[in-house]
Amino acid sequence: MHLVRRVLAVIVLLVVAVGGPPLVRSATAEADAPTTELARRSDKNGRLTADELTSIGGGYELRKDAAAAFRRLEKAAKKADVTWTVNSAYRDYDAQVAMVEEFGLLSEGGRAAAPGTSEHGLGLSVDLTLDWEEVEWMREHAADHGFAETIAEEPWHWTYQP
Repeated sequence: MHLVRRVLAVIVLLVVAVGGPPLVRSATAEADAPTTELARRSDKNGRLTADELTSIGGGYELRKDAAAAFRRLEKAAKKADVTWTVNSAYRDYDAQVAMVEEFGLLSEGGRAAAPGTSEHGLGLSVDLTLDWEEVEWMREHAADHGFAETIAEEPWHWTYQP
């Protein structure tokens, strides 16, 4: 089973590398829908208060329940010799506007969700620096701590699903 997952990971990498994210997205759109739909419907997206957030280190914050789950995930990862660097977590509305300006909208071939629709704006998502062995570990263990890979073409993006 582990070999099958590695082969599938390589296939996904190849599809993404040759410009196939829409193929990957369409194949996983149904699985991605719940969190993404929540992100679209929330009037708090990008507008959480300091009282709703807590630090996960490195200047990054998540919603309190997501931060507690992230700490448990991080502890389990360290026991397995899996390490990472957090590159992004909660992003307020203005920061998401800046992301769109820098990277373009997903809907137009860019890399950023429209302001008010990002999973980061809910304080539930983290972007991590991971090598492929660490991605495999996350795929096998993140769900034990409430995290899911919600954007197929972004294996660094993990979202807490309470």
